[in-house]
Amino acid sequence: MGFNATRKSIKFKQIDVPCDIKRVTSRFMLSNSLYINRKQFPIILFNAITVDKCQGLPLNKVIIDLSTDAFGNGMSYVALFFVCTING
Repeated sequence: MGFNATRKSIKFKQIDVPCDIKRVTSRFMLSNSLYINRKQFPIILFNAITVDKCQGLPLNKVIIDLSTDAFGNGMSYVALFFVCTING
């Protein structure tokens, strides 16, 4: 896909079919009469770490997958322990 692409196809591990992400245009006001249009793909990058690696880190927002058998006894508690707030 070149610079003028209108969509990107992204393959996720959990989904068999690639997802098409369409380019969106956002308009921003720089001053009273000056606007700028920005074209971009609405994709957010994220990082994943193991429970062992997050020990000692203050985590404001987390997503913890407790649905698998990968967690040993007490590991879910350890994962939840490092979350700073319940509202995050």
